[in-house]
Amino acid sequence: MLSFPQNLSQSDFKAVRESMIAAVRMRGFQDILDIDEHDFELKAALINDFSLKRNIQRLNDNLGVSYYLEMQVVNRKPARFSGLGSQLQYNEAMGAPFAGSPGLIPDPEHLTWTKYTLYQTDGAIPLASIEVKSKHFQNNQLDARVVRKEVEALFQQIFMAVN
Repeated sequence: MLSFPQNLSQSDFKAVRESMIAAVRMRGFQDILDIDEHDFELKAALINDFSLKRNIQRLNDNLGVSYYLEMQVVNRKPARFSGLGSQLQYNEAMGAPFAGSPGLIPDPEHLTWTKYTLYQTDGAIPLASIEVKSKHFQNNQLDARVVRKEVEALFQQIFMAVN
């Protein structure tokens, strides 16, 4: 079962969903469910949120789900320049001769802090958790390739812990 943040735009949701499903399939998982697509089944199993351990346990008891991968966006903000770069960008924005003129400094990339947690639903045991800071598109949209790499990093952490 995959869980996505609730505050994603439609384009971010589509990119995240496709990349997470692809990354999990590459690790050998066959039947992949996500919270948005299987909302009716979850509500029928009396699962409304996953903040409580008993709700994660219900995934196994009521639906037969073995693993639960949760993605949380912790923070999003533009990447910072040096003090001089920030001042130059501000001066360009305030004193531009006409709107839309390109400045010396490009639009900043956006940084996103994302937390991934993989649970084994039988007992609500967290198997691995990783918090990643990464750069995404300049228009503050999530890059599907970056999300896929982040999920791969989570599975690499599990693989290294086992060996």
